[in-house]
Amino acid sequence: EKLFIMGSTTFNFAPMKPSPDYLLVIMTKEPSKYKEHEVAGQIEFTNESPIQITARFEKEGYERMVVVGGPHVATSFLRDHVIDELWLTLEPKIFGSGGNFVVEEKLDVNLRLLSSEKVNERGTLIVKYAIEENVS
Repeated sequence: EKLFIMGSTTFNFAPMKPSPDYLLVIMTKEPSKYKEHEVAGQIEFTNESPIQITARFEKEGYERMVVVGGPHVATSFLRDHVIDELWLTLEPKIFGSGGNFVVEEKLDVNLRLLSSEKVNERGTLIVKYAIEENVS
């Protein structure tokens, strides 16, 4: 079974539909606000930390978890050291007022390039990195 983790900002911007093909877990400070969107075994909302989410789903037998979203979710998983690969989608467009990939946290994460792939004629790239543990 596929497991996707997403922040509430990403879910609100581009909600995924329920499906028996995957479980979607939305991270939010207020899970009760989303009760009407819950679908048993398909979409759930939680205020658990990345460490708690990872531990819970490892116990349930999940081997892979895909974390989708923006800087808040990415920062929390990187900070808690519970992610081993980072996939970035680079679109050939610059827009908006900009922002950092990491928010409200001082991180020092080393990456090692695994692969890069051009996925369309416009020049969209998917770049995959391994997270390397910092050795002090």
